[in-house]
Amino acid sequence: VEEKFLKKDLPDFKVGDTFAFLFELANAGVTYTIYFVGAAHSAPHGFPDDSLHALDLAILCVPTWKYAQGYPGAYIRRLRPKYILASHFDDFFQVNDGARKVVPMADLERFLREAQRGATHPEFKQILVPDVGATLHVLPRP
Repeated sequence: VEEKFLKKDLPDFKVGDTFAFLFELANAGVTYTIYFVGAAHSAPHGFPDDSLHALDLAILCVPTWKYAQGYPGAYIRRLRPKYILASHFDDFFQVNDGARKVVPMADLERFLREAQRGATHPEFKQILVPDVGATLHVLPRP
């Protein structure tokens, strides 16, 4: 890890660098590709190189999406995911015994409309919005 990315004190984490990760998970001869965006940022920052043509799952951070140009639509059009998982929109301070609370900066409903508008590719199947504590299972491909 480069020195500039090492965080030493709590204030160092506030409004820090944003990252996107591409994971390839393989099991029994099947490879799943997952793209994870840790925080909304303007396109094309964080786009993978041109060798990636489509992927199985895009995990997209919801809060502050409306302040990032081209997010989430340009990301979805570039990544062409089969599934989109809305992430990081829940209130972390919520006790797990009530209805889900969405952080004020998320505007989850509008994010979902924008994501749906960007998902025009034929491989697209669904946008997932998990509840706090939910478990998602990946089924083998037929």
